[in-house]
Amino acid sequence: MTSSPTPKLFILDKYGKVSVCSIPPNRTKPFETFTLFPNGNDELIESAVVSSRFLIVYARKKQDTMTGKMYFFNHECKSVLPNGIYQSIPVHHILCDQNANRLYCLDRMRCTIYYHALPNSSNEIEACMKTRRDFTQFNSNYAAFKMLQNDDILGFYERNECTVHLYDKKTTEKIEEFKSEHFMDRFESWGIIAIRKDNNSLIFKVDERIDHDASNRQHIVYEVNRFSKQVISQIQLSSVFGMIIGPNNEVILGIRQTKDNGVIQCYLRK
Repeated sequence: MTSSPTPKLFILDKYGKVSVCSIPPNRTKPFETFTLFPNGNDELIESAVVSSRFLIVYARKKQDTMTGKMYFFNHECKSVLPNGIYQSIPVHHILCDQNANRLYCLDRMRCTIYYHALPNSSNEIEACMKTRRDFTQFNSNYAAFKMLQNDDILGFYERNECTVHLYDKKTTEKIEEFKSEHFMDRFESWGIIAIRKDNNSLIFKVDERIDHDASNRQHIVYEVNRFSKQVISQIQLSSVFGMIIGPNNEVILGIRQTKDNGVIQCYLRK
């Protein structure tokens, strides 16, 4: 999602189909639809993020899990660097920090979170991507799946121990290891987690532990206080595929309805 004054919500699938919705939406045509790879190549999107200038995508070939490319598009989903930037190691998740001007990347192979300077124009992209700086390194036994952030904190979810590792963005010091224990007898987390802007609570999406069609799987989205460990609120839904915190601290969920379409739902804290 882009920031104010005119926020835009970008919804992507792994094949490069994009729907863009302005906030608030246009009543007559709420979504514009684009295709990032119109020539039908075999790119699969692993992660994507939106900065104030670009839609940034890490994608790989279907047969290649060890290398990929970082692609940059403008907000109209037109490529500004058609050949992309080759990545010799897989990038498992990317996040954009507009305040610190950083593009964070999760490298599971080298057990590292690193970052590039965030380009502000197409002329800066290649120079920014040539230099990477480490933010933190973590234990090689960790199964790090996804990152999460707000203005003050950067973290990642470790799946073996169901633990969120949180770091101070300014100092890079570890703040906390928060263990996710709610609903884990029947549900599991794959790291879709958000942290409130006030730093006081985490929001988890957990998935039903049932081996059947994912389109029918139940999910619980719940908010838990970091300090008391108590659940503040929860909702159970089916087919929740994505979650972010919006510009007004709302929780925005992407919900699949059929193979080809879905809905966006927004929840405000009472």
